[in-house]
Amino acid sequence: MTTKDTRRNPALKGLSNTPMVVAHRGFSGKAPENTMSAFTLALEAGVSMIELDVQISKDNHVVVIHDSTIDRTTYGEGKVSDLSLAELKKLDAGSWFDANYKDERIPTLVEALELIAPKALVNIELKSTRIIRKADTQIADATVAVVRKMNLLERVLFSSFNHKLMKYVKEHEPAAHTGVIFHPVLHFGRMPSALALPAGAEVFVCSKREVTRRRIADAAKHNIIIGVYGLENQQDIERMLSSGIQVLVSDYPDIIIQGLEQYQIHKAS
Repeated sequence: MTTKDTRRNPALKGLSNTPMVVAHRGFSGKAPENTMSAFTLALEAGVSMIELDVQISKDNHVVVIHDSTIDRTTYGEGKVSDLSLAELKKLDAGSWFDANYKDERIPTLVEALELIAPKALVNIELKSTRIIRKADTQIADATVAVVRKMNLLERVLFSSFNHKLMKYVKEHEPAAHTGVIFHPVLHFGRMPSALALPAGAEVFVCSKREVTRRRIADAAKHNIIIGVYGLENQQDIERMLSSGIQVLVSDYPDIIIQGLEQYQIHKAS
């Protein structure tokens, strides 16, 4: 199957010309990242998509946590991959953020999807090393299997900084929707088409610092959707929308939603 063929399946349901607000790790500016509380608050704010990160436990359960270790977002220590789901579920995943969240637990991907998917799209970022190794393909296979079993391939975008991993996902599940994330060092100077097309991806994701006219033009030419993260204020919003960027990612999705409304009112007046 050629790269062109793998990209020409229908676009992710809901990704259109309408501006989309994406909650980064849920409403992570207001609740502990990648928790059910953060996802609930994001849904209440009215986001179109929620981004979350996955790792795999010792007993092969896909769990929602950003780091490969539990050190930063719990009071435990060690690698996620060295702990069983039962052990991970005992951890307090909220107190590090605020004492009011002391009862938060690390969600499984199934739990997160059951909550989010009926109301919003989901961007699942696969955490990975630079080169595909056994652990990388293992987490890809396990994550795709969960999404497929729940019949949510039309509601999920898989993404990663490891573009080889996105190519692997696309080759093994052609119905999957994928995105490549730009790394300023690994991918320095590269255009969206040079990164997305070889991976069979339909979305290119970068920070607001990396959005340039050349990248925007290149993406438009090749029918690649650009998602931009790190947005914080009205100036960010207006810059993105005036440039044609439609997928807006933030830790504070309420600010982006309010900013979109102000921008649209001003544009209509």
